[in-house]
Amino acid sequence: MNLNIFDETCVLCGVELVEDNESVVCNNYKNLLSYKNSIKCIVCGKYIEYDNICGNCMIKKPYFVKHSSYADYQGALKELILIYKYGEREEVKYLLSDLYLDLMKREFDFDFDYLIPVPMDKNRKRGFNHMLEIVKLVSKKTGIKVLSGNLIKIKSTKPQVELDGKKRLKNLNNAFKVKNKQKIKGKKVLLFDDVYTTGTTILQCSRELKIAGADVFAITLSRA
Repeated sequence: MNLNIFDETCVLCGVELVEDNESVVCNNYKNLLSYKNSIKCIVCGKYIEYDNICGNCMIKKPYFVKHSSYADYQGALKELILIYKYGEREEVKYLLSDLYLDLMKREFDFDFDYLIPVPMDKNRKRGFNHMLEIVKLVSKKTGIKVLSGNLIKIKSTKPQVELDGKKRLKNLNNAFKVKNKQKIKGKKVLLFDDVYTTGTTILQCSRELKIAGADVFAITLSRA
């Protein structure tokens, strides 16, 4: 008996979900959502040939202690992220939260004081805060508290996907702020976002959190 509480079809291919363990996507697509087990830079998570620090991080260490992604931004994972983020298929958050949790088990400790979602642009017309909803599920499964509303976006910006590397950095310059620095001073926090492209969003948010006195780690579902 299929106990799927959502639509009885795969959100990616539309096939009917008939197996007991199928939910949101069919098993054919679920099998494609695998962790990329490749050598990464131990700081920024960039895929490299040797187990060490990449050249960029050797030259200038980022504001976070460590960042890592679950897999590449392509295929089934990319489709799911886009469907969840822009198609507003909220049921996808259950599957995506499991992928974040899998990555946490593989590469991070669970001794964080707070889980922090990258803040949403208030002027973006979206029915729900997609990152906050996922972080709430991860919090429920790990027992780590969610801290939302402290790291905020203080200016509206163009979507990063529309810009190249240099323009991305300029676009988000001084776009984020920590409201209560004492809340996170001396705390170990895990920052959540969906896609790591140039890393600008993660870097700018990490900068504000570090200035406020936090030890910042970052996690994303995919790396472009």
